[in-house]
Amino acid sequence: MRKNNKRVLGVLALLLAFGQLPSVQPITALAATAPSVQNGKSAAPEPSAPTVIEADQVYFSDMSGDMSARGNVKITQNQDTILTEYMRGNQKQTTIWVDGSATLIQPDTKITGNGLTYNYNAKTGVINQAKGVVTEFDIPPVGTRPGSGNVKRKFLTGKNVELAPGYLVASEATYTGCELETPDYHMSADKVEIWPGDKMVAHNAKFWIGNTVVYATSRYESKLGEKNGSPFPHIGYDGDDGVYIRQSLQYPIANNLKAYANLTYYSEAGFKPNYGVKWDKSDYYFEITAGDFNDDDVWIEKKPEFRFGLPTRRIGTTPFSYYFTAVYGKWTENNRTSWHQEYDLYFSHDPIPLDKAKSLNLYLGTGIEHIRESYDDSSFTSLKFNSSLGKAWNPKLYTYIGYNYTQNQSAVFTYDQADVATELVAGVSYTLDKNHTVYYSHSYDLDAQKTYSQTYGWNQNFHCWGLNAYHTTYTDGQDSKTSVRLVTNF
Repeated sequence: MRKNNKRVLGVLALLLAFGQLPSVQPITALAATAPSVQNGKSAAPEPSAPTVIEADQVYFSDMSGDMSARGNVKITQNQDTILTEYMRGNQKQTTIWVDGSATLIQPDTKITGNGLTYNYNAKTGVINQAKGVVTEFDIPPVGTRPGSGNVKRKFLTGKNVELAPGYLVASEATYTGCELETPDYHMSADKVEIWPGDKMVAHNAKFWIGNTVVYATSRYESKLGEKNGSPFPHIGYDGDDGVYIRQSLQYPIANNLKAYANLTYYSEAGFKPNYGVKWDKSDYYFEITAGDFNDDDVWIEKKPEFRFGLPTRRIGTTPFSYYFTAVYGKWTENNRTSWHQEYDLYFSHDPIPLDKAKSLNLYLGTGIEHIRESYDDSSFTSLKFNSSLGKAWNPKLYTYIGYNYTQNQSAVFTYDQADVATELVAGVSYTLDKNHTVYYSHSYDLDAQKTYSQTYGWNQNFHCWGLNAYHTTYTDGQDSKTSVRLVTNF
């Protein structure tokens, strides 16, 4: 049976092929439900996630299960979509074949290739000669200034890209944050594995600026959405420390175990490296680190520090998440040296939408921290509370107001301490166009009843590079601070 030039009739044909024709629903609401696969095991069918196939022309065979579709072919299941002009398939094998161009769209990825095999039951497949975009969402912590968050697009190519639920792997691959046809910089690798929204692992990776390799390693791993150090050299200016050049390197020791070094040279502060070894599992990590660390012009030397942590994880099916860290190390700040102990447990709630459009959201977090210092045999426990109310007025304008409370502050170190114990903070960011954003943030000290700081900032995207510049003024006698960073979008 063949139906020509009618998309609705094409949908009807596939309803018949799947043996389903609900008489109470419109034909365009197609329904062919396939069981999904989770963690390698078949899950129960999801009635709310049918496989929808639309096309101008459809052919199928009841006997063999063979089917084909031609012209504006669109295959949809849940949040996954395949677009092509011609496809073959078999309903009994729940498999689709495309010999020509095809595009697969998922929430965090979009991949186009020439030739596709896809099992819509298991959600597994292969795309040949693939080019794709992987989206990373870098969300700033509650209460930070607007403009510090970012949405990054990474560009992936591969001879073949294999797909599975929550996972893809590209062979003979390249990966870059530069959208130019010939990128200014890129990473090449024998194999790149990506868990969208989680991490990326590259095997036998080389990092290129133009046609020059600047760094190579047998294994490179990066947490998506986190502010990892860049494997590409980048420059900036940081107040009294002067102009700097920085590069982050890592070396694999074993599975989940790596050595790393963050190398920074400042024109005024000099060479300020830090380095360490990290055992990083999905549900915990252990790290030994040493060297120089900076927090708003406050320098501290760790020699060394031991850190154990549980990364942010959800509590069951609730909207609550938590993280935990335990630290023990020898810290030196100015002329003070102390064996520092720190235990931090923090809880946060998923964003709470306060309107139907979800443009007005409430963010809440609270935690407890315990610190001990050998320098003066002191110890204290600090309670924390953070809240922020953010409003997206339109795609360009975002405002927020927040309240931050820290019960106690360290008398030994100023490093990694809240600047204001009881703070009211407000800010606004405005996107001028897709490449330019300006922002302003105001911090008010509720205890002193006066403004603590004001920050004016500007972000610019140069397609392959990102420029972030901001200037902060203070009212407590501190010198104002200007910072400029020019980094790759990697």
